[in-house]
Amino acid sequence: MTRTDNKTKNRIPVIDLLKLTAMLFICIPHCLQRWGSPNYTATLGFSLFYSVALPLFFFSSGLLIKRATSIKELVIYVIKTICVYLIPAYFFSCLSIWTLPRFTLLEKDFGYWMNEMYLRTDTFYWYFLVAAFINVFIAIAYYFIALIKKDGLRWDMLKSSILIILSSAYLLIFLYIYNRDDLGPGCLSANMVLYYFPLTLFAFIFNTFKPYLSHLSKVKILKGIGALVALAIYVPILIVYRNWLPNLSGSFMIIATLWLGSLSGTLLYYYGLAYLSKFIIAQKISYFGRFSGPFYLVHVYLVRLFATYITRPTLFDSPTIMFVTFLTIIFTVGSLFITIILCFIPYTDFFLFLNYKRLKDMLYPRRWIKNLRAAK
Repeated sequence: MTRTDNKTKNRIPVIDLLKLTAMLFICIPHCLQRWGSPNYTATLGFSLFYSVALPLFFFSSGLLIKRATSIKELVIYVIKTICVYLIPAYFFSCLSIWTLPRFTLLEKDFGYWMNEMYLRTDTFYWYFLVAAFINVFIAIAYYFIALIKKDGLRWDMLKSSILIILSSAYLLIFLYIYNRDDLGPGCLSANMVLYYFPLTLFAFIFNTFKPYLSHLSKVKILKGIGALVALAIYVPILIVYRNWLPNLSGSFMIIATLWLGSLSGTLLYYYGLAYLSKFIIAQKISYFGRFSGPFYLVHVYLVRLFATYITRPTLFDSPTIMFVTFLTIIFTVGSLFITIILCFIPYTDFFLFLNYKRLKDMLYPRRWIKNLRAAK
């Protein structure tokens, strides 16, 4: 059974659409950062993507965090999460250090880059480390909180409150790292954990209360009001703080405002994509969202490789703009195509992305090929 066939019926279209949107919103600005205008990151066009790209990933991740009912289930989930998230990310980091000119030309030894990976984790594939820090903690905390064998709205509110308190205590670890002069915000991506943990936790708690919300009268009207409120918050923040990247290193109030913008923008896309997911064509397109993790690894490596040989244009006239636009489209589609091919082949799917479900296909390739032919 291939990755593309596995548990197809159990997939949730809106979550795959969230992931697909995040994939596009990450890849496009990565291209434009390198080949677009030098001041692109200070424009509204960049903030429009960057403000919600990774929040969409973390929000969808929060919706899917395992709610284990046994210690065995919890241990399996934790081990799977740590291995599947961290091993491929570490491999691609090493691959980048060994092969990309931006690292090799500096003539630093491997130990130097390992130290850089620790102190400035956000230079490498930090998303997977941050997601592991967040998802594993929430899953463990929820398991022990769920030992309170009581159900109902009031009990769920109590459990969620306990989870928020425990999460706040957990974040103090990363706040300590963030404020240490010898460690700093980039160490173990402490800055990213502090920013994205609340988004993931919000999604997890949102999923807890979703059944209660669905039973409210006039739920469609409430969803519409919620979307309008999110829009009213998101757009002004997007316009005022269009220079998004530098502001992420600003004061607490500025960062909190940006976080509110990311949350409201993410909710806006969630409501919109939830509506679109009802249509068959959207459900078919959502298929590509299941490649989000491998795509992130592949496209970051490729964009760094291509940026070494394709330099930023010095003049941005109409032909250049058309070229950059064409290059961005080709690169995004090409990265997705390469990712799908790598996921299709059992050996690359296992060794590059640690998809352990492909072991049978690796051990019995003839059976895999036979099943492929039968599927056609």
